[in-house]
Amino acid sequence: MSGVPLVAIRHAPTAWNAERRLQGRTDVPLSPEGEAAARSWRIDQTWQGYRIIASPLARAATTARLLFPARTIASDARLIEMSFGDWEGKSLAELRGAPGSDAESRERMGLDFQPQGGESPRQVQARIAPLLAEIAIRREPTVIVTHKAVLRALLSLATGWEMLGKPPVKLKPNTAHVFTLGVGGTIAIERMNIPLTVGDTVGPHPGPLPVGEREGDGAPLVPRMRSPQRTVAADRNARALRRRMTEGEKQLWAALRGRRLVGYKFVRQVPLGNYIVDFLCRYPRLVIELDGGGHDRRSDSDEQRTQWLEANGYRVVRFRNTDVLQNLDGVQERILEALGQLKRGTASHGSTPSPQRGESRGEGSS
Repeated sequence: MSGVPLVAIRHAPTAWNAERRLQGRTDVPLSPEGEAAARSWRIDQTWQGYRIIASPLARAATTARLLFPARTIASDARLIEMSFGDWEGKSLAELRGAPGSDAESRERMGLDFQPQGGESPRQVQARIAPLLAEIAIRREPTVIVTHKAVLRALLSLATGWEMLGKPPVKLKPNTAHVFTLGVGGTIAIERMNIPLTVGDTVGPHPGPLPVGEREGDGAPLVPRMRSPQRTVAADRNARALRRRMTEGEKQLWAALRGRRLVGYKFVRQVPLGNYIVDFLCRYPRLVIELDGGGHDRRSDSDEQRTQWLEANGYRVVRFRNTDVLQNLDGVQERILEALGQLKRGTASHGSTPSPQRGESRGEGSS
């Protein structure tokens, strides 16, 4: 693992979690069931040697003490839960169903969602960013015990997710999440949803559903965008192409699937408009194309295809099949560079050039 390890854990359950009420800054203690859950959690013993920092709210501070009884627990107000202002103590179902409620329209604002008198996710990111930079400077592996909104802010910073639609990684209850911090506090996913429970002995920790998700199936309030002109035939063609992938496509898919590329989620053979792209990372909207692949480009040139994708908000990175077969490490390096540029907002238009043979991580890549 490169960079400074950062382990993020959400506090154990409270009575308000069980009632699906928004807690925010309200200092609700752990319920008896929550204390029992925290006592039963099992953590990686390596983390016992890390620096431990907790939110000052009782539910997080108590969880930290129960998990690390022999350690000194530092407190940092920057890890406090997002303020939900006038919404605190209420459930999302109650807020959405109130006469004249503007809850749903506020939730559609993503990072700029802000309850009346409360805080936005973007403001949460702004207050935790200096802490991440400080941890990176100290170069001391750290565990933080914090809250759901802070975990979502970390996920957003690591992936470029703007909190619109489904998250790139669903944050599961009773788990820990490992990130790595780079220079200046830049953050990347190492591993998500590491179970803290043994078997199914610990009860669920649902809490209120994340803002922007419906109760029940967790579908986003903002429907997933269907590409213009996407058709049933396109979906059928995409399924057929998945069954006859080229050798290069198979090898690249093996490297990308299951979030194997530092936590980024890719899908394959995806219809976008009139086109079927080889690989897509929806957050932060990166398309990967293999020339000589199996998809039907119809009569359109690669340039027209790229122009359409870029006009619809996608960055396109194109490789040859031989690049993947002869230099998979170099291809992965180029993909990571493109993802990093998109997250930083510095991506340029046009296809990324293929890597030179012999290029790989740390071997002359630009």
